[in-house]
Amino acid sequence: MQAAATTKCIRRLRRRPNYGTTFLSNPYPFGSEYAEPEGKIKHDIRRAQYLPEADKVAVMAQLDQLPMKQQFCHGDPNPGNILLRDNDAVIIDWNNASTGNPEADLAEYIIMIRYAILPPHLPCEASVVLNATREASIRIFMEEYQRLSSIGYADIEPWIAPIAARKLVADAISEEEKNLLVNEIRRRLHSKCS
Repeated sequence: MQAAATTKCIRRLRRRPNYGTTFLSNPYPFGSEYAEPEGKIKHDIRRAQYLPEADKVAVMAQLDQLPMKQQFCHGDPNPGNILLRDNDAVIIDWNNASTGNPEADLAEYIIMIRYAILPPHLPCEASVVLNATREASIRIFMEEYQRLSSIGYADIEPWIAPIAARKLVADAISEEEKNLLVNEIRRRLHSKCS
């Protein structure tokens, strides 16, 4: 039930009008190369200290091949920003809202589920349960999301490496999580070369 409520909540974002949301939280001036979401993603990838320059260039080239859209996006759709209440979900923390690709938002959500490292103060049983349910949670979420929209996992897959690279500049993730993201990015880059 929680997966269905979360999916419906995230899907409702796509039905909202844009109302110039690109400028809600964009710290860059109008006309800047960072004014568009893909410019902000590239800016963050360039700043990623964990990737060698060749990997950054390859990820940005992959980003350049993706279609660009202008749909309402949350910008930080992690599970901590989704509150469940009475079989419904409410999204909070709209500081990063903008227009862009819903696939990028969904890739962010999937990355959070797949690679998040729980804080060390939580019981180790919490990590065991999370690790045992990560992929099933993603599968259930994506089945429900695709049922409600025309976006499936195959549409999100190309966004995983660019969004993972962007996440490397986040302060809120651990070194262990950053290492997992780097390994995933490199795996994806090298599988494209093979």
